[in-house]
Amino acid sequence: MKTRRAALAAVLVWATIMASAVPASAVQCISVPPIRASHGSMTVSVENQLTVRGQISSLGQVTCPVGTTKLIWEEFYAGDGGYLRQIFDATNDPEFATIASGQPASMGIFIPPTRAPGNLDVRITCVVGQVAWASTTVGMVVAEQFTDIDPGKFYAPSVDWARASKITTGSTCTTFSPDAPVSRWQMAVFLQRLANRVGLPAVGSIDSFSDTSALSTTAREAIGWLSSSRITYGITPAVFNPSGTVTRWQMALFLQRFANLAGLDTTSGPDAFLDTTELHADWRRAIGWLATTGVTAGKTLNSFDPDGVVTRAQMVTFLDRFDLILH
Repeated sequence: MKTRRAALAAVLVWATIMASAVPASAVQCISVPPIRASHGSMTVSVENQLTVRGQISSLGQVTCPVGTTKLIWEEFYAGDGGYLRQIFDATNDPEFATIASGQPASMGIFIPPTRAPGNLDVRITCVVGQVAWASTTVGMVVAEQFTDIDPGKFYAPSVDWARASKITTGSTCTTFSPDAPVSRWQMAVFLQRLANRVGLPAVGSIDSFSDTSALSTTAREAIGWLSSSRITYGITPAVFNPSGTVTRWQMALFLQRFANLAGLDTTSGPDAFLDTTELHADWRRAIGWLATTGVTAGKTLNSFDPDGVVTRAQMVTFLDRFDLILH
């Protein structure tokens, strides 16, 4: 559903999707319980509560009762006191039949750069004849970026890239947690999303490891893809250790195997770092290749810190640089 009025302060983008199309591992900030009536129901789910000015942000899904004749979208901006009300029906939107039939539709919103940062409340109302079902107010935040990212930090541009590229949706609605360690299941999801971004076949089936049953379907499919692509074989043939942290030597090995999958020549001799001499030869070659590409130059000129934990800020920085190589 696209508004035809360019002067409006926001643009809604609607498309028919199935409920399973919303990533299970996305940050689920708000899920409004169904509002039910005798002949219909309404549900609203939101997958990302942070809305960045100047970008289209995917918010989630709305399902109106069958027979809906009108959808009212209202925005309340606390930052500048702005208010927007839009009405969609069959006369002004060719895709309104999706809403009228009671099928779930995706929501997207564009906040112009001129809007002041601050809280944004959205209320959605489905009208069936003379009866209206209104969602509880969905709260969002209009911001430049994640609230815990210092624009002056070296990793800030890479965090922006990762969010815009849909590599990550953040650790919460409004935060990225740059200093938190990257877990093995998060690494799997990041790499699968990167594969989708660069056009690699990255459809995975549910993994067969014995310790991943509590994870989301999205995470398990990413782990399954990672395993079937031979980027990782798990801690053992039966154990993946999804909550384990990713070390720097593991990160190097994962990225080298990913590059092989993408058809790149990753031939390299052992690295020249002084603190990697006890590592397996394959690991040293992966570190050596990574160093020659410029993805990382090590902790210092002579040390790589192979057993050091990779933080989320470091990981998106590595992936940002790695993305340039893949392209």
